[in-house]
Amino acid sequence: MKTKLSTKSILFITVIFGAILRFSYINWDSYQSFHPDERNIAWAVTRISFFDQLNPQFFAYGGLPIYVYKALSNSVSTLTRDPSWTSDWGKIAVVGRFVSAFLSTLSILLIYKV
Repeated sequence: MKTKLSTKSILFITVIFGAILRFSYINWDSYQSFHPDERNIAWAVTRISFFDQLNPQFFAYGGLPIYVYKALSNSVSTLTRDPSWTSDWGKIAVVGRFVSAFLSTLSILLIYKV
């Protein structure tokens, strides 16, 4: 007896597999921030403070990622009670990788819809 996988089942499997690939080894550099672009963004994130100093004086990659990473870094710092999430470049880079992996996983659904 043949069973046919539904389109939703195949999409679900594809999204799960894509998420596994994207989130695996997200901390590949052990918080060392080897990638120069990630380091530059992390440096800019450490320069801003909600709502005292919102100008990172660095907009090579646009402002949105800087503010999103800062907000998420503050949230992780509050949840874990570890203030280094707001000042350590390596940890800020991991937050950025998480955002990138999450949005990239969502792109699978977008491509399916197209």
